[in-house]
Amino acid sequence: MQNGALRRVRELPVDTRRAMESITGRSLGEDDGVSINAYKLAGDDEDRDVAFQRLLARIDKTAKNVQDIREEDIDAAIDAATDRVRHQPE
Repeated sequence: MQNGALRRVRELPVDTRRAMESITGRSLGEDDGVSINAYKLAGDDEDRDVAFQRLLARIDKTAKNVQDIREEDIDAAIDAATDRVRHQPE
């Protein structure tokens, strides 16, 4: 089942184009593209709170695993990763 669509504005029917302009809050040019995705929203507030608490627990666990690593080593790893991404050919 397809959950998303990408279309060129020039290929949209006029009423669809107007609807997309209403949703985006701006005029769409002929060379613009529009993308729409459909997905199930997260559960209610209680479900989000539970997920948030699980995320915080995971972050705390990760933080405990790295508390003995020196800040200089973390900075060096970040610098190396950044340098690699910046200079890696696409």
